[in-house]
Amino acid sequence: MHISNRQTGRHKSVGISALVSSVLLLAVAVSIAGIYSSWAPELAQDATKEAADQANNQITCRNAGFNIRSVSYDITGNLAEVEIINTGTINLYDDLTLVALNMSEVTGQKTLNELEVGDELVTELRSEKIPETIIASSSECPEKRVSTDSINVSQ
Repeated sequence: MHISNRQTGRHKSVGISALVSSVLLLAVAVSIAGIYSSWAPELAQDATKEAADQANNQITCRNAGFNIRSVSYDITGNLAEVEIINTGTINLYDDLTLVALNMSEVTGQKTLNELEVGDELVTELRSEKIPETIIASSSECPEKRVSTDSINVSQ
């Protein structure tokens, strides 16, 4: 913006000089860079850790495997005897849960403490009703789930 002075014929500049505006622009840019530099490494580290954890979990789950070999239910004791085998290439620790179902109702549940590679384990699972299905699942690898509805009932 220019203002004319009629007496001298000179123009006077009013506003911010180019030097001041450049300094202000540089100060804003440095402030933004300072904020970003303290935040960006933490964000990158979190994203890297999350990606590594997911990759490790996928590798672990690819190597996990188990199968229910047989189930027999004793009516007098309300006990299901479940034979399960680790068919994978990794040990399973505090990770495997057995659930007895009757008409979609959970009638018994048990967590297995340890099942090493190749081990066969026979365990008792208390069930108030004759189970229609026994499900074995892994909390670490939810996509790993096996079930059987072949249950031998005895008295």
